[in-house]
Amino acid sequence: MSPPNLQPQPQTQPNSESEILTPQLAEEKKKKKKTLPIAILIVRVITLICLLVSLIIIVSNTATIRGVYQVVTIRFNNLNTYRYMVSAIVLGLVYTCLQVASGIQHISTGKQLVNYDTLPFFDLFGDQVVLCLIGTGMGAAFGASVELKKTLDLWDDYFETHGNPFPVLSQSRPKLDNFFNMANLSASFLFFAFLASAVSSLLSSFSLISNKHY
Repeated sequence: MSPPNLQPQPQTQPNSESEILTPQLAEEKKKKKKTLPIAILIVRVITLICLLVSLIIIVSNTATIRGVYQVVTIRFNNLNTYRYMVSAIVLGLVYTCLQVASGIQHISTGKQLVNYDTLPFFDLFGDQVVLCLIGTGMGAAFGASVELKKTLDLWDDYFETHGNPFPVLSQSRPKLDNFFNMANLSASFLFFAFLASAVSSLLSSFSLISNKHY
């Protein structure tokens, strides 16, 4: 008979530190996964608020000129530039509202309104389109207000030199200035929406690169 094996048997090593910390690492990974969607949602809400304020200002902005025979009320729809601005704001509002609703549902339930693999590409493409619309609408509004006020200044200088055959225009100048100033205020909020939309587009690209559907 062979002698019994008296060598110590290898003992089973305890779980490694990484295995022990697996639940903690999983929790940290879960928190990081939620950080980007929350940041995107916050930026989209800011964009939505700025667009809404800009729309309210430009739509409610009017200037009433009382002439000899009639009363003329100037609104945004009398100028094609401001009409384009309003169209850009409305399209931006519709898109941003859908994104905010989708973001809220994703964060609260973990599910998207539309579950497609191409959704991050759509979000990035939509952000780029809305960014261009908001940027062009803002630039057009600022440019139109500056040029129109400059034209009124030229007319005032001409009337001071050669006489004013249209006193109604000079009397209505403060109202026209206020109209263009309010249009500039609306464009200013649109500028803030443009900045927020640019940040949203940047975060969308990060989400696409990291393959995190938000």
